[in-house]
Amino acid sequence: MAFYQDAAKVLDQLDLKQGSLKGLVLGHNLGQKGGPGGPRGNDPANKKRLLALVCETLRYKAVLHEVIDQSRLLVDEKKLNRNLAAVLCHDLLFGKGIGAAGKWKPLITKHQTRLRAELVKYKVRHGIKNNADLVPREIREMAVLPRYVRVNTNKTTLEAMIAHFTRSGFHQVEGMPAEKKAFALDAHIPNLLVFSASSGMDWFRSPLVAEGQLILQDKASCMPAYVLQPPPEAHVMDGCAAPGNKTSHASALMGNTGRIFAFDQDARRCKTLEFMTQRAGCTNITTHHQSFFDADPQDPQYAQVTHILLDPSCSGSGIVNRLDALHESQPAHPAPAAAAPAGGGRGRGRRGRGPRPSAGAAPSTPSTPSAPAASHEAVGEHEHEGEGGAQDAAGRVAELATFQRDILLHAMKFSAVTHISYSTCSIHDAENEDVVAAVLAANADFECAPMPVLNDWSRRGHDRYPFGRHVVRCMPEDATNGFFVALFKRKTV
Repeated sequence: MAFYQDAAKVLDQLDLKQGSLKGLVLGHNLGQKGGPGGPRGNDPANKKRLLALVCETLRYKAVLHEVIDQSRLLVDEKKLNRNLAAVLCHDLLFGKGIGAAGKWKPLITKHQTRLRAELVKYKVRHGIKNNADLVPREIREMAVLPRYVRVNTNKTTLEAMIAHFTRSGFHQVEGMPAEKKAFALDAHIPNLLVFSASSGMDWFRSPLVAEGQLILQDKASCMPAYVLQPPPEAHVMDGCAAPGNKTSHASALMGNTGRIFAFDQDARRCKTLEFMTQRAGCTNITTHHQSFFDADPQDPQYAQVTHILLDPSCSGSGIVNRLDALHESQPAHPAPAAAAPAGGGRGRGRRGRGPRPSAGAAPSTPSTPSAPAASHEAVGEHEHEGEGGAQDAAGRVAELATFQRDILLHAMKFSAVTHISYSTCSIHDAENEDVVAAVLAANADFECAPMPVLNDWSRRGHDRYPFGRHVVRCMPEDATNGFFVALFKRKTV
């Protein structure tokens, strides 16, 4: 019963603009049991199942709401709100039937004849024969990227994973895999496997993912730690660490040696960070439940920190196939009241993805509740997904850019730091080259340096910036999400 109420509550919160789709799902305490670290609240399979139901309900939103209205279901069943009715009707009409739903199953199935009849009438009115054609064209034609899977060398080897997939019926190819049972080695990121989006693999249920041997992480998301190149035994900081995929990547690059200080100010996201990095077998990471801005550059424990990874909150404008597009592209219905039976809740201020700077520096919006561990993943491959949304876009980007500049300048205060990687999943100059330029103007001790890797990556920054050739941009044409990476280096090094 609670599962359908969980899904309806996420839809209610989306209607109330209380966060992004993925953030609301990952931040949801399933069934209100167990807390963020509990068995239900952190279980990847349950989170994935919830996300799938919400997404599929949104895909069929227009037809579901019309069927509900034409059948007068909400008139006859006062206990139902619109979104709870929608998720139940989805599984009745388009799923495998309603699962264990307590009192809701008999309540909805007694109307199934009328609901199915209204669905048939809808198809006739709109000249539709197949259920697939009920999904709006703009949703059906959303871009689909390959599935990138990082081999976690803290727990296994690339050779072992290649052998595993070969035994499982896959074959290795050169270039981008197009066949269902093909995979390739990524041309730019070591230990990154590439599969077709139609591989048929249920990655979220893969034992190798559950054991932390494989990590579901978009290619662009692998670039920040790879560009930083933290050496073995180094002391490293990750200022915006949760959910932890980039942190664990840095750990693997260091051979699980040295020390990584990983920060996130949100308690729930710290649980995620701990869950993800422990699952990845990282023994060199210490999590800090605090804002990176509160990390004192004079603290002796940070005296040997030479490398800093910064992937702060951004607009998320580069994310391909943003889940929130499922909601934004659909016709609006009256938003539920905050105290609606299956929904409601309150916003939590800004999303916990990055630390909150001093007053005035961090953007403040109705936000995504912080994500408990659910993967990548289902947590983390698009760690910023839907952060900005479209509302008040220009103003929010300006606020984010101020925050991004300030967090970089704070990182530069640590006296031993020689290298800082800065990344966003934004395509806006204001969050990318403009931030780099502002930071260089404010601190003459650092430069935007050429990268020691990715020399054959062709897409670079804009030529109008003197450092344009030193930064990396990614776009969907590169078979990855929109992304930006810059490497700052202390001039005295």
